[in-house]
This record gives sequence, structure tokens and C-alpha cells, in this order.
Amino acid sequence: MSTNPHARFFGLLKQLPHQSKEDLVWQYSNMLTTSLSEFASKRPEAYTTMIRDLERTVNKMEEPKQPQKPSVKTTSAITKKLRSGILTRLQKHGVDTTSWAKVNSFMENPRIAGQKLYEMTDQEMIDFIPKLVCILKKDKQRQEETERLTLMN
Repeated sequence: MSTNPHARFFGLLKQLPHQSKEDLVWQYSNMLTTSLSEFASKRPEAYTTMIRDLERTVNKMEEPKQPQKPSVKTTSAITKKLRSGILTRLQKHGVDTTSWAKVNSFMENPRIAGQKLYEMTDQEMIDFIPKLVCILKKDKQRQEETERLTLMN
């Protein structure tokens, strides 16, 4: 069972779409040849170095793909903090935050956010928090006014 002695090279080359065999061999052989067999036989150390460099390049190309493998349902820590901040403020406003249906019903009101909480991007949540703070301030002012009128009567 004899395999192609250059199978490793060609396997790596397939993963590098913008590279050609001739260019790589020419470069690593110091412009000696474009023949892979001739390069491997005349300069085995340089051939090994080329294989090692190609492996590093391919591994670097694969690294960014790994964090993207988790399912779409995973959320970043920033997103979780923003949602938590919104839910805390909604709870102060009197929205039942133990029920997603009630939270989303409140959030979907066009005068509030116009969309469900889980549909909001981080930037939309950042922009929405000051609006909630204003709503809470108005709630507090109304409550104080009601208390003042109650004491006067």
C-alpha cells in the first residue's frame, strides 16, 4: 500500500484556495524549481518547513470558525446584562417578568419598543434603557402627585 508521498502537501493545498503548487514550490525552493518531487529530493529540510508553514496557515484559518459552532441560541454576556437591566426596570414599572408573554406583550407596544425583547439587538437595547428610565421617572412623579393629592383631601 504505497501512498502518494506528497498527499499531505496536496491535502493542505486544497484548503488554501488562492495558492498554487508552482508558486509555493518556487517560493520555498528559493526559485530552484516548480517540481514538487525535485524540491523534496534536493531540499528535504525546506520541503518539511513548507509543510509545517502550510499546516500553521490552515490551522489559523480554522480557528475563528470554532467559536461560531455553538447554536444560534447562545447569547453574549453583554446581551444577557442588557436584558437583565431591561427586565429589572420592567419589574419596577409593574410588568410581571416571570411571564415572557406579558413581557413581550408590553415590549411589542409601538410606544414602548415595538418588538419582543429577544428580537432586540444589543444597540437597540442600549438605546431603549434610557427610555425605560424616563418611563420610571414619570411613574414616580405620578405616584408622588397621587400621594400629595391624597394627603390634601
